[in-house]
Amino acid sequence: MIQNAIGVQTLQNQLYQEVKNLSSKNMAELLNFVSYIKYRDGLKSTNRPIILEGLWEAIPFDVTDEDVRALRQQLTQQTEDKLNALFS
Repeated sequence: MIQNAIGVQTLQNQLYQEVKNLSSKNMAELLNFVSYIKYRDGLKSTNRPIILEGLWEAIPFDVTDEDVRALRQQLTQQTEDKLNALFS
């Protein structure tokens, strides 16, 4: 445990020595990278699948494949119409 603590302290000192000589632009970039690493590590620790089976079970929900297909076609047509009006 003590050896591990010494190793961490050595790494922290090395990191400090390297960082203190960086330009402010590079320090900002490094800070962004550290934030990304913390975010990524957080994702790994909570990377459990979410089970959605039965989510809508108690709600009367009767939608067929045809209903979904018709809605997609309607939304696609509306989107195309809006884009055509925007770029005309």
